[in-house]
Amino acid sequence: MTRKAVRTQRQEQLTRDQRPAHRPAPSWAVMSTLVASTAFLHHVRPVTRGARIASFFWNQSMVRNDGERTLLFDLDTAIQRVTADAPDRPAAVPLTGVYHNLLRRWADL
Repeated sequence: MTRKAVRTQRQEQLTRDQRPAHRPAPSWAVMSTLVASTAFLHHVRPVTRGARIASFFWNQSMVRNDGERTLLFDLDTAIQRVTADAPDRPAAVPLTGVYHNLLRRWADL
């Protein structure tokens, strides 16, 4: 058996072994993800038919203060826009330095 035939046989075997053992979700199933700050107030509606399957997790930001995180996000968005609009101009370099300096100042490591 040639190397190519052996490689093809292994790939086919891997493909068969990696098939999911479960059935896929039905076409009517709705899946969504919500990622929000803990300051985000929300209301969860009761399930009227079927079942709700949910998973919860929490993560922690390196920057504790919400206002500081918002400023970093806005600055990063502006840097990306400047870079996209004028990729040849070095205007984003000092802004990137400011972003990283603020991140170092505000981060809780």
